Amino acid sequence: MVGPNGSGKSNISDAVRWVLGEQSAKYLRGSKMEDIIFSGTSRRRALGVAEVTLVFDNRDHMLPLDFDEVSITRRLYRSGDSDYAINKKNCRLKDILDLLADTGMGKGAMFLIGQNKIDEILNSRPEDRRSIFEEAAGIARFRMRKKEATRRLDDTANNLTRINDIKSEVESRVEPLRIESERTMRYNELNGKLRLCKLTQFVQRVETIEQARAKLQQEQEDCNRIFLEKSTEVSSQEAFLTELQQELDALNDQVSHIQAGITEKEKALEAIKGEDAVLDERIEQSIRQQGNIAKRDVKLQEQIKQWTAQMETLAKEFDVLEAKRDEAAEQVTNLEQQQQERLQAQKDNEAKIQELTDSNFEDMRKMVELRNEHEPPQPAERRRGRRGTAGGGINGRTAGADFPQGGTGTGYSPLYKGRKRTGGQGGGKTSGLSGRG
Repeated sequence: MVGPNGSGKSNISDAVRWVLGEQSAKYLRGSKMEDIIFSGTSRRRALGVAEVTLVFDNRDHMLPLDFDEVSITRRLYRSGDSDYAINKKNCRLKDILDLLADTGMGKGAMFLIGQNKIDEILNSRPEDRRSIFEEAAGIARFRMRKKEATRRLDDTANNLTRINDIKSEVESRVEPLRIESERTMRYNELNGKLRLCKLTQFVQRVETIEQARAKLQQEQEDCNRIFLEKSTEVSSQEAFLTELQQELDALNDQVSHIQAGITEKEKALEAIKGEDAVLDERIEQSIRQQGNIAKRDVKLQEQIKQWTAQMETLAKEFDVLEAKRDEAAEQVTNLEQQQQERLQAQKDNEAKIQELTDSNFEDMRKMVELRNEHEPPQPAERRRGRRGTAGGGINGRTAGADFPQGGTGTGYSPLYKGRKRTGGQGGGKTSGLSGRG
């Protein structure tokens, strides 16, 4: 093969050498056998298996196979496993080496000579050159067969030696084994007699059991007959017991109804007692409430008197303020230059008047409500007499009091927000409160 450097000449020769059974990675220019698998490039990914198939033309039947073409395949995986095949049928490496023996392509043959291999052959030892000449002469196969036969003979001799050792060991154990054999035969004889005795005993025992079974069967029949008789008696007793149970259930129902009526009567009695206790408690509470109402009535009478005095004082103050307001109104008509200041003063006075009026009305309303609420009921004649008193009385509609002011009659009613002055002072002017007598 001729070609430039790097063209793959050595790869082809290494592939041929490898497929024909080369086992040394050194002759394949590698450190380990997995180096022959393609490791990949920047453009192609690495592979996980290497495979080479070499096809021979065997029409002259140089190879001892009945095929015109013989293919030899070798496959290697990255896990270290290898496969060999002849015509796509799995085989062993030894089968390939035997097939190629005496063809010049066997193991150790120089059918492929690489660079610098010629000097290595010429400078090799005579023993190494002899193997090359034997391969070329076609006697390598017979030498391999001789070597294999010699190895088998050695193995056979070793096996014979081992057999003789085992034989001598077994011969030393023959006499003890003979004694043990006699003992075994005696044991077998006695064991047979023992089995016969046991069988006889078993038969006798079976006969005894059969007799006992027949006797027990007869007893069982008698027991069944007695059982039937007793069952009839029990059935009649159960029927009578059922009737008694029904009568007992009826009596229990009557007792239950009576107990239910007693329970209802007891519950009604308890309810009456409870109502009686509640009524007693209500009577006691009513008595206590009447005492409390009497006490509160006394207190309210005192409060009404106090509020009446306060109302009189407030009415007097109101009259004074009303007079001032009248004077201020007259001054406003005469003094137009001070109109703004007078109006402001008048507004302030009116606010105070309204506040006092509202407060007075609220106090009087509360007094009337409290008095109407806590005043004990009176006869109709007494109510009519009180309603006709001069100066205004306190009743369900009108609550008033007479407040004499400067000889004039002034009526005040807290149920009306107005107050009216009549006669005398004020010249009959209306100030917003009207009195009813």
